Amino acid sequence: MTVKDVKRKSLTVRVDADLDTKIERAAAELGLSKNAFIVMVLHKHYKDAG
Repeated sequence: MTVKDVKRKSLTVRVDADLDTKIERAAAELGLSKNAFIVMVLHKHYKDAG
C-alpha cells in the first residue's frame, strides 16, 4: 500500500496528560511520531478484531 492508496481522514482524540506522556514515550522508543504510533495501534487492533 502506498500513500496514494490511502484516503486521508481526520480524527481528534482527547487524552489525559498521563496517557499522553505514555504515548510519547512509546512512540519515541519506536522512532515514531505520536500520530504515527496511534495509527499503528489502531490499525493493529482493527486487524486483530477482524
